[in-house]
Order: sequence, then structure tokens, then C-alpha cells
Amino acid sequence: MLDELKHTMDEMPTKKAPGSDGFSGLFYKRCWDITKFDVLATMNSFYDLRARPLYKMKSANIILIPKYDRQNN
Repeated sequence: MLDELKHTMDEMPTKKAPGSDGFSGLFYKRCWDITKFDVLATMNSFYDLRARPLYKMKSANIILIPKYDRQNN
């Protein structure tokens, strides 16, 4: 199933957000290695009809920390 999700992410338009969260296809493509298991867990919850853990989707925070480059700073 992970391969199917990856294929779906690769087919998404990069400049459009698939949902109301505002994350574009580009975000999912670039951050796939970080988010793939969370996305898989979410899809498995839908598949198994277990929607209880999905409340976390609206209460989660993602913080992107810029990488510090010693050579340019």
C-alpha cells in the first residue's frame, strides 16, 4: 500500500492543495520520507473504518525549522 500512496503523491499537481489544510502536492512530494508513515496510518484508519484517531489531523502542528548554513552566515 505504501507504493500505491507514493505513486498517488507523485501524480498530484505540485501547486494545488488536495484538502483544506493548505499543504500542496509539492509539500507532500518533498516531505514524503518524513510523512509517509503518518499518511499510511491515516489511510489504514479509513480502510479499517477506525476514524477515532483522525481527530489528531485537526490538532497537529508541523513546524519547519530552517537549516543553518555555517558557510553563508
